[in-house]
Amino acid sequence: MEEPQEIPPGSTIYFGLTKAFLFTELLQSGRSLVTRLPQ
Repeated sequence: MEEPQEIPPGSTIYFGLTKAFLFTELLQSGRSLVTRLPQ
């Protein structure tokens, strides 16, 4: 039986960066949608 490998710190940093990137992308898309709506 192999022991469960620990997650290297690099992958967690990468995961955090991707989450932040997706979050900013969602914010920008939502903002553009709001600005496109007729006042």
